[in-house]
Amino acid sequence: MGPTYLKDVSSTKEIDKGYRREMNRCCEVLRERSMNPSEKAQVLVSLGRLILVYRERLSPDHKAEILDCLPHVKHPDLVSSCSSLILTLLSGEGWGHWKTEAYAKAIHSFRKISGNHSSQVEMYPIICRALERFSSLQDSNNPPNSRECSSLVQGVGFLAKNGHLRGLSGEVLHAFQSNVFSLLSYLKTLVLSARECGEVFSGLGCLAEQHCFEGLSNRRLCLLRKSIVCLLSHTSQWDPYAVDCSDIFFGLGQLAKKGYVEGFSKRARTSLQKFIVELLSQAIGRSPSEEDCSCIFESLGTLSQVGCFEELSKRNLTRLQEDVCNLASHFKVRTPNTNQCISVLDSLSSLAIAGLFIGLPEEDLCSLQGSMCDITFLFKSRSPSAELCSEVLFVLSQTSLRGFLKGLSEVDLSALQEGAHSLLLCLINKNPDVQECVDSLMSWGRLIESACFNQMTDVKLQSLQQTVGYLVSIFNEKSGGDAIPLSVQSWLNLPTSSD
Repeated sequence: MGPTYLKDVSSTKEIDKGYRREMNRCCEVLRERSMNPSEKAQVLVSLGRLILVYRERLSPDHKAEILDCLPHVKHPDLVSSCSSLILTLLSGEGWGHWKTEAYAKAIHSFRKISGNHSSQVEMYPIICRALERFSSLQDSNNPPNSRECSSLVQGVGFLAKNGHLRGLSGEVLHAFQSNVFSLLSYLKTLVLSARECGEVFSGLGCLAEQHCFEGLSNRRLCLLRKSIVCLLSHTSQWDPYAVDCSDIFFGLGQLAKKGYVEGFSKRARTSLQKFIVELLSQAIGRSPSEEDCSCIFESLGTLSQVGCFEELSKRNLTRLQEDVCNLASHFKVRTPNTNQCISVLDSLSSLAIAGLFIGLPEEDLCSLQGSMCDITFLFKSRSPSAELCSEVLFVLSQTSLRGFLKGLSEVDLSALQEGAHSLLLCLINKNPDVQECVDSLMSWGRLIESACFNQMTDVKLQSLQQTVGYLVSIFNEKSGGDAIPLSVQSWLNLPTSSD
């Protein structure tokens, strides 16, 4: 039969003590990693019965405690049971007596629970109630603290990313935005730690990514920009972990993609640039992981594309250049996956196109060029798909057109040539479609125009030309003989259409 976690409680005097003891016991078992799925299944049944019998006696704190243990139930066979338990626990919930701490804890628990577990639970009312509750208590004698607020913003953002705020429009979207910006205004009055700031930015980034800020009024756009600068104003006082920096950069990048990091006054933009450079230096000092490096680079690339680094002071430009070089050198000695390599290469290309490497000292330029070549080599060694190979060739070609790959050392030039050749071989072996052939041949043409294949030995040049010629034959076979770039035709000594 197995253990029974729900016991009869006959004495009225012992009811409160009994159900709390049994609830705590069930929660402890669900948190136990060593407990097998069948035993956890029994506990879920017992906990469900406990909730049904004593639901009227369960306080918001008790309900938040139960929600807090559910993220530890991860076995696929128990997903349905978890969803049923959540529905039983929150069915008909009024939410009016929940304190901010319980709300924050509940939202945080939902953030950790997988999307499958909560797929049957309507989360929008819970989210709105939580935001409204936080807004109403800001001027009370017991206002929410910074930890509760940051946890709420991150949790709401994560739930939005999981689709729980999809399709908001009209008055519903307006009301949601009103509550979010009320909370942002309150956050500006608090001093947040690096971890809390990371949670806020990751939440804001997810909300922006999921279109939750569409149709903002000019007043709210202005508030959002002021909040960004205000939240980052404490960077010099922090000693953040790499993941904190990564979370903040993620949020900045997502906000920038949606156009929310544009339109700053010159003074505000100068402050923002200063804070970003400080945060980047702090991240490097914490030896960031491959994932953190990739996230930071992606954000830097996006910020450069929207003009965030225009008119950088000489001091901040120098620091930014040095830190980018150091971060790239750090990244290349780790073990990144293909997507992380692409993200870093693409971001370095964006930074180069934005002119941020102009005037880079020769030693730093050589270091950065070498990092790009090494990351390209790392990428091709991961057996990437045809689509990803084509994408990296495009990134390299765009970078070369900006002159960033000129003046490569003999070692780096050879590494670039071999890396590009390997990418072509990998592409061919992955049976590329017509578009991937077209994109790769166009990129190859730009690399040729940028003199990236000069100074090759005859043997290497012939081998490379043979590979490109094979890609041309694949293209001709699949496309019906459409034109290929003239630069590629000339390099292969093929007759052009004008001959």
